[in-house]
Amino acid sequence: MDNKIYVEIMLIAFPAACGIAIYFIKDIMNNHKKHGEKIIDIEKNYVKKEELEQKHRELKIELNNGIKEQIGNVKDDIKEIRVEFSDSNNKTLKAVEKLSQEVNDIKVNYISKDDFLKQNTLLSNKMDKLMDMMYEEKAKSAKN
Repeated sequence: MDNKIYVEIMLIAFPAACGIAIYFIKDIMNNHKKHGEKIIDIEKNYVKKEELEQKHRELKIELNNGIKEQIGNVKDDIKEIRVEFSDSNNKTLKAVEKLSQEVNDIKVNYISKDDFLKQNTLLSNKMDKLMDMMYEEKAKSAKN
Protein backbone atom coordinates (compact mmCIF):
# COMPACT_ATOMS: atom_id res chain seq x y z
CA MET A 1 0.00 0.00 0.00
CA ASP A 2 2.78 2.29 0.64
CA ASN A 3 4.02 1.79 -2.86
CA LYS A 4 0.60 2.40 -4.22
CA ILE A 5 0.38 5.76 -2.45
CA TYR A 6 3.77 6.71 -3.76
CA VAL A 7 2.76 5.69 -7.25
CA GLU A 8 -0.48 7.68 -7.03
CA ILE A 9 1.37 10.70 -5.67
CA MET A 10 3.89 10.32 -8.48
CA LEU A 11 1.10 10.02 -11.03
CA ILE A 12 -0.39 13.26 -9.73
CA ALA A 13 2.89 15.09 -8.91
CA PHE A 14 4.77 14.20 -12.09
CA PRO A 15 2.23 15.68 -14.53
CA ALA A 16 1.80 18.71 -12.24
CA ALA A 17 5.58 19.22 -12.06
CA CYS A 18 5.82 18.75 -15.85
CA GLY A 19 3.00 21.27 -16.36
CA ILE A 20 4.67 23.81 -14.09
CA ALA A 21 8.04 23.20 -15.77
CA ILE A 22 6.46 23.53 -19.23
CA TYR A 23 4.72 26.76 -18.17
CA PHE A 24 8.01 28.30 -16.99
CA ILE A 25 9.89 27.05 -20.05
CA LYS A 26 7.18 28.53 -22.31
CA ASP A 27 7.35 31.84 -20.37
CA ILE A 28 11.13 31.91 -20.71
CA MET A 29 10.86 31.19 -24.45
CA ASN A 30 8.25 33.96 -24.90
CA ASN A 31 10.50 36.41 -23.03
CA HIS A 32 13.44 35.27 -25.15
CA LYS A 33 11.37 35.85 -28.29
CA LYS A 34 10.30 39.34 -27.09
CA HIS A 35 13.89 40.21 -26.26
CA GLY A 36 14.97 39.02 -29.71
CA GLU A 37 12.32 41.23 -31.35
CA LYS A 38 13.43 44.19 -29.23
CA ILE A 39 17.06 43.59 -30.21
CA ILE A 40 16.07 43.48 -33.89
CA ASP A 41 14.04 46.68 -33.41
CA ILE A 42 17.01 48.36 -31.73
CA GLU A 43 19.33 47.28 -34.55
CA LYS A 44 16.88 48.70 -37.12
CA ASN A 45 16.05 51.99 -35.38
CA TYR A 46 19.15 52.90 -33.41
CA VAL A 47 22.69 53.78 -34.41
CA LYS A 48 25.89 52.47 -32.93
CA LYS A 49 28.10 54.97 -31.18
CA GLU A 50 30.88 54.53 -33.75
CA GLU A 51 28.45 55.15 -36.62
CA LEU A 52 27.11 58.23 -34.86
CA GLU A 53 30.60 59.61 -34.27
CA GLN A 54 31.55 58.90 -37.91
CA LYS A 55 28.41 60.66 -39.15
CA HIS A 56 29.14 63.55 -36.77
CA ARG A 57 32.66 63.90 -38.19
CA GLU A 58 31.34 63.77 -41.77
CA LEU A 59 28.73 66.42 -41.03
CA LYS A 60 31.31 68.59 -39.30
CA ILE A 61 33.64 68.36 -42.31
CA GLU A 62 30.74 69.09 -44.67
CA LEU A 63 29.65 72.04 -42.55
CA ASN A 64 33.20 73.43 -42.41
CA ASN A 65 33.50 73.11 -46.19
CA GLY A 66 30.16 74.87 -46.64
CA ILE A 67 31.20 77.65 -44.29
CA LYS A 68 34.54 78.05 -46.07
CA GLU A 69 32.74 78.24 -49.40
CA GLN A 70 30.31 80.84 -48.08
CA ILE A 71 33.18 82.85 -46.60
CA GLY A 72 34.91 82.71 -50.00
CA ASN A 73 31.72 83.91 -51.68
CA VAL A 74 31.37 86.75 -49.15
CA LYS A 75 34.99 87.76 -49.72
CA ASP A 76 34.39 87.78 -53.48
CA ASP A 77 31.27 89.88 -52.98
CA ILE A 78 33.21 92.31 -50.78
CA LYS A 79 35.90 92.62 -53.46
CA GLU A 80 33.24 93.32 -56.10
CA ILE A 81 31.61 95.92 -53.86
CA ARG A 82 34.97 97.55 -53.22
CA VAL A 83 35.66 97.73 -56.96
CA GLU A 84 32.18 99.14 -57.62
CA PHE A 85 32.55 101.58 -54.73
CA SER A 86 35.97 102.68 -56.00
CA ASP A 87 34.56 103.20 -59.49
CA SER A 88 31.58 105.08 -58.09
CA ASN A 89 33.83 107.06 -55.77
CA ASN A 90 36.13 107.96 -58.67
CA LYS A 91 33.15 109.07 -60.76
CA THR A 92 31.86 111.13 -57.85
CA LEU A 93 35.27 112.74 -57.34
CA LYS A 94 35.48 113.59 -61.05
CA ALA A 95 31.97 115.06 -60.95
CA VAL A 96 32.85 117.14 -57.87
CA GLU A 97 36.04 118.36 -59.55
CA LYS A 98 34.05 119.29 -62.66
CA LEU A 99 31.47 121.14 -60.57
CA SER A 100 34.24 122.90 -58.67
CA GLN A 101 35.80 124.01 -61.95
CA GLU A 102 32.41 125.25 -63.18
CA VAL A 103 31.92 127.19 -59.93
CA ASN A 104 35.35 128.76 -60.40
CA ASP A 105 34.43 129.65 -63.98
CA ILE A 106 31.20 131.24 -62.73
CA LYS A 107 33.17 133.29 -60.19
CA VAL A 108 35.50 134.53 -62.94
CA ASN A 109 32.91 135.15 -65.67
CA TYR A 110 29.95 136.43 -63.68
CA ILE A 111 29.36 139.05 -61.00
CA SER A 112 27.48 138.61 -57.80
CA LYS A 113 23.98 139.95 -57.24
CA ASP A 114 25.28 142.64 -54.88
CA ASP A 115 27.85 143.80 -57.45
CA PHE A 116 25.14 143.83 -60.11
CA LEU A 117 22.85 145.95 -57.94
CA LYS A 118 25.69 148.37 -57.12
CA GLN A 119 26.59 148.75 -60.79
CA ASN A 120 22.93 149.15 -61.70
CA THR A 121 22.49 151.84 -59.03
CA LEU A 122 25.60 153.68 -60.26
CA LEU A 123 24.39 153.48 -63.84
CA SER A 124 20.94 154.67 -62.81
CA ASN A 125 22.51 157.64 -60.98
CA LYS A 126 24.58 158.52 -64.05
CA MET A 127 21.51 158.28 -66.26
CA ASP A 128 19.61 160.52 -63.84
CA LYS A 129 22.44 163.06 -64.02
CA LEU A 130 22.47 162.87 -67.83
CA MET A 131 18.70 163.31 -67.92
CA ASP A 132 18.99 166.31 -65.58
CA MET A 133 21.73 167.76 -67.75
CA MET A 134 19.69 167.21 -70.91
CA TYR A 135 16.64 168.77 -69.26
CA GLU A 136 18.71 171.80 -68.19
CA GLU A 137 20.22 172.07 -71.68
CA LYS A 138 16.78 171.89 -73.24
CA ALA A 139 15.47 174.50 -70.82
CA LYS A 140 18.42 176.81 -71.70
CA SER A 141 17.88 176.44 -75.41
CA ALA A 142 14.15 177.06 -75.02
CA LYS A 143 14.91 180.37 -73.22
CA ASN A 144 17.25 181.58 -75.91
